[in-house]
Amino acid sequence: MPIFNYYQDQKQTIWTRTFFTVNANTEKEALSILRQHYLLRIEDLEEQFPEIISITEGETLFDTMEHMTPGDNGDYSTIEVYNEKNNFICDNSSI
Repeated sequence: MPIFNYYQDQKQTIWTRTFFTVNANTEKEALSILRQHYLLRIEDLEEQFPEIISITEGETLFDTMEHMTPGDNGDYSTIEVYNEKNNFICDNSSI
């Protein structure tokens, strides 16, 4: 009997942690810089202000990973199945 190969892609949420330094005269000034730009990713801040922000380390917090439903993803699929030739088979967008 033949065997058929497939793979499943799943979209999940997960937190990452980035350690960084802020070059400032005081901690109050460092906090002020961070609060002014709190909506930006730290990678974007480092790119905009390389003389002030420096990323030192990063990690992925795998224990925070959670499955997403299509409802969590704007009604787009969060599980997709493909065959070994990368042809789409099905997804969970209509579930």
